[in-house]
Amino acid sequence: MTTTPHEWDVGRWSRPDALPLAREVMGRVAVCSPVYDHATHQTAIQIAALQAVGARVIQPVGGSNVAHIRNVTTAAFLASDREWSLWIDGDVSAPEGPAAWLEFVMHGQQKGPFVGGLYAVKVPGKRSFACGFSEPSVRIGEGGDYYTARWCGGGALLVHRSVFERISQCLGDEGSLYYPWPGSADIVGPRAWRNGVIKKNGHMVEHGEDMGLCLLARECRFQLLVDTRLRLDHEGTHRFTWEDALAPPPPREVSHVLQTEET
Repeated sequence: MTTTPHEWDVGRWSRPDALPLAREVMGRVAVCSPVYDHATHQTAIQIAALQAVGARVIQPVGGSNVAHIRNVTTAAFLASDREWSLWIDGDVSAPEGPAAWLEFVMHGQQKGPFVGGLYAVKVPGKRSFACGFSEPSVRIGEGGDYYTARWCGGGALLVHRSVFERISQCLGDEGSLYYPWPGSADIVGPRAWRNGVIKKNGHMVEHGEDMGLCLLARECRFQLLVDTRLRLDHEGTHRFTWEDALAPPPPREVSHVLQTEET
C-alpha cells in the first residue's frame, strides 16, 4: 500500500490489507498518555486499539504536577526502543476513531519530526483552538494540510525522539535529570516540558508546559507543523468540538414546539 503526505484517507484502515501497514506504522511508536486518574472512555478505547496493532503504551497515573509527569513520560519514552512518541491526553479523542490516529501518524512520520493536532480549548464561550498558527489563514478538515505554528497543545502531538534528544543537548545540565518511576529504577530525561512566562498585550502572562516544549523546540531549530486534517474532540463536562470553537452559540428561545409521535 503506497501513500503520499497529501493523501488523507481514513477508510484505508478498514480494508483487508490494512493490518500489516498499521503494524508497520505503530511498531515504531510509543503512545504517551500520562493521566491524573484515568482516561475518558472514548480515549481509552482508541489507545487500546493502537496498542493492539503494535504501539507501546506509556501511561503513568497520578501526580498533580503536569509538567513533571510529562517529563517522566518523556524519560520513559527515551529509555524505550521506540522512534516516535504519540502524545494523546486522556481527554482528547478522534471522532473518526483509531483510524484517524493511524492516518495522522503515518503521514506525520513522513513529514515530521514535530507534528501537532488541532482541538478546541475546553472553556465555555472561549471558542478558540489550542494552537497558535504562524499563518493568517488555514483550512481545517477536508482540504486541510500542514501549517506552521508557534505552539500547539500537548493533547495531540507526534514527536520524534531526535527532538527530545536535541532539546536535552541544548539544556546542558537540565538535559539529564533523574525522575522517579514507580515500580522500577529511576530514569533519566530532559526537563523538556516546563511552564514559563511570555509578554502578551503589554503584560507578562504565564503559559503551560506544552507551550514551553514548543518554545524549546523552536530554540533548538525545530519547526512545528500542525496537521489540520485530523479532527479531534476535547472532552469534559461538555464535548468540545471544532464546531464549538468556530460557531457562535445558538440563541436561547423562551419556548419550543416538540413534535411527538402518536402511540
